[in-house]
Amino acid sequence: HGIDAGDARPRCGTDADFRDAGFYRALQPARYGGIELDYGAQTAFARELGRGCASSG
Repeated sequence: HGIDAGDARPRCGTDADFRDAGFYRALQPARYGGIELDYGAQTAFARELGRGCASSG
């Protein structure tokens, strides 16, 4: 089942959508304006993203 490497990439615009929604701040240290989720919360966050789009989570 040949899978093209392009299939593993998030859809066009996903990165910008995540940035605009503040998702990346969840992983950013609080001292730099982020939310600074702990490792368990980061893992749960990625798992939930992956439920909607495997290439994004």
